[in-house]
Amino acid sequence: MIARRIFLVLLFIVSAFSSYESRGDIVAFSTLGTPDSFSSSSYIIGPFAPANANNVHGAAPFVSSASGNVSGIEVAVEIRANIIPDEMEFILWENSVSNTPGDMIWNSSFVPPSTRGIVDVFMGPNTTTLNAGDNYWLSARSLNANSTYLWAHNDQGFRGDYAADSNGGVDWEVFPSQTMPAFRISVVPEPSSLLIFSLVAILAISRRKTKLQSL
Repeated sequence: MIARRIFLVLLFIVSAFSSYESRGDIVAFSTLGTPDSFSSSSYIIGPFAPANANNVHGAAPFVSSASGNVSGIEVAVEIRANIIPDEMEFILWENSVSNTPGDMIWNSSFVPPSTRGIVDVFMGPNTTTLNAGDNYWLSARSLNANSTYLWAHNDQGFRGDYAADSNGGVDWEVFPSQTMPAFRISVVPEPSSLLIFSLVAILAISRRKTKLQSL
């Protein structure tokens, strides 16, 4: 009977880990409303005028509420009116010791829609990992000096730091207590909690078996 219980627990562990990649995502951080909503106001990403040398790169910090591989990054963006469409790039950064974007851990570019909407710029999961409780930054920039985009504000009242840079991501200026842009980051959660539970179950069964043998 005891051996059968241990076998069932081990079988549960194997099946759980084999289905790890197919399990549902969980939200690690979000400023988007429910259902997906965002503000009509926004941050300008890119030059304020065509061929403007001040190509603004904007970034927002967040704390991940879960550990796991990133499986989705959704942002509310649009192409600014009367500007030549080109690619917009989003970058995920670790937090630096100065509480600004530090080491880049992921990036992707795309052409935003002409009307404001939510774009999933990251499809996964892959090997980009977030740790619960750690600080990160998500930034946006234009890849063309003639292209300007809008990153919508959130409409849920979320406020925090907002960092801006016009020198290639090396000279960030942080503005505290700003309206945060609208985005959501999802992860495929790590099965560590499941592993711990299973090991505890096996240990409990083993102790019971030992106790029965001593009677």
